[in-house]
Amino acid sequence: MTLADPKEKRAIHWEKGTLVGRIAISVLAVLALVLVSSTIAVIASFHSRSVVQILHQSLGSTRAAEELEISLLEQRGVVAAYMLDGGNKRRLEDLTKAQEAFNLWLRKSRELASDSTQRKLLDELESLYERYLNKRNKVVELYDAGETREATELLLNDVNQLYSEAYVVCEEIISNNEELVDQAKSFADRATLVEFWLMIGAVAISVLLTGVLLQSLYFGILRPLRSMIQDARSFQLESSGLTLQSPDDELRALGFYLQRMMTDVTVARTTLIEHSERLRQSESLASVGKLASCVAHEIRNPLTAINMWLYSAEQSIATRSHLKDMISKARNETNRLEQVVQHFLEFAKPPDLNRTSTNLREIVGRSLELLRPAITEKEVEIQPQFSDNDPCISADANQLTQVITNLLMNAIDASNSGQIIQVQMEQCDAMDAKWQVVRVTDFGGGINEETRERIFEPFFTTKTDGTGLGLCIAANIMARHRGRLVLECSDKNGTVFSLWLPMDGI
Repeated sequence: MTLADPKEKRAIHWEKGTLVGRIAISVLAVLALVLVSSTIAVIASFHSRSVVQILHQSLGSTRAAEELEISLLEQRGVVAAYMLDGGNKRRLEDLTKAQEAFNLWLRKSRELASDSTQRKLLDELESLYERYLNKRNKVVELYDAGETREATELLLNDVNQLYSEAYVVCEEIISNNEELVDQAKSFADRATLVEFWLMIGAVAISVLLTGVLLQSLYFGILRPLRSMIQDARSFQLESSGLTLQSPDDELRALGFYLQRMMTDVTVARTTLIEHSERLRQSESLASVGKLASCVAHEIRNPLTAINMWLYSAEQSIATRSHLKDMISKARNETNRLEQVVQHFLEFAKPPDLNRTSTNLREIVGRSLELLRPAITEKEVEIQPQFSDNDPCISADANQLTQVITNLLMNAIDASNSGQIIQVQMEQCDAMDAKWQVVRVTDFGGGINEETRERIFEPFFTTKTDGTGLGLCIAANIMARHRGRLVLECSDKNGTVFSLWLPMDGI
């Protein structure tokens, strides 16, 4: 079996019409239409600019041609008026001004000429006007020379003919400009119509593709996303019993619930590991507990009898101090064995909880009173730090006293003379619950790493006269209270143990 190329896989996914493929195709199509629309807009702008330039040039050329025609009209009849007025030189001055105006507008017409037809017409007009000027000047010369009849014939025949031809050419130039304007307008109308329908089509297709894209986003992303959020909210409500206020934005809400679920999974994993470890210890110690219970019962009865016999012997030989001291030491050892047996029994078969409304501050105070001789002997200082509000909890006061006493005794043993032991009590929120926390902090040498890993194992101890069951029994008591006994930290600066008890109330 050969592996498919990633490009082939992507092609297969696109062929199957996946959500990503549909969205990608829709986006590309919209982008293509945007590009087409932009191109049409650029072309329309270019066409509009071209049309405006043509219109501007044509209108300017038309105005120049009209001014040219006007200046030509102003020259008509001036020579005849000069002759009728008896050769008045003022007439010739007006003629000169009209001639200068004609030449000016002729130059401007050449500058604004937009095609070869106009340039040919202007060349023709210039040629006719030059001939017209020559004939007209000849008329003036003949008249000034007294040859009035010849001048009149030349004016009526050749000069007027040339004038009429020049006027016709001016009309043709104006007509040509008007035709160019009409052509530009017609071209602009056609281009505008085509561009209009192209834009209408592009907009319609864009709207259609946008609708397809929105439909894909809604049915493919938004609706499943809302369903996932609803499922996550229901799961959170079922798992914790709490209704959490999530953000309004769908993506932020999903991230919020995913973060909560990851946190819950992490807490559940930690709790599962702890429970698995406790279960493993429970399974491995079940047989040990049964054996300890049997051994304890078998040892306890002879110890009780021996203790009674030693007491009787001690009373019988009260006058013999040497034997009395030996019997006293034997009784102390039997009492220690009795205490070991009691620990075995508590480990093998913990007593039932007798829950009552209990104040932790009173339990801590009771433990400190029980340990007052040890505190005085070791010369350590206890610094209690309690909050103002100490609510009552549902717990077994005697067993909690045993736990706190065990922790305080361990702290006293780990401390040097003159050191401080802190006892803190506070309330905190963790793992979606409220807890009452008691921390015991000593500033001794700390616990090494190897010992830290085994401190809750039964029968493990670093003390020469310890049984190794104190912390194990304390952790068991806390577990049956639905609480926890935690070694928070331990280094060369000291050790912190904490008790976590749920604030259920009564």
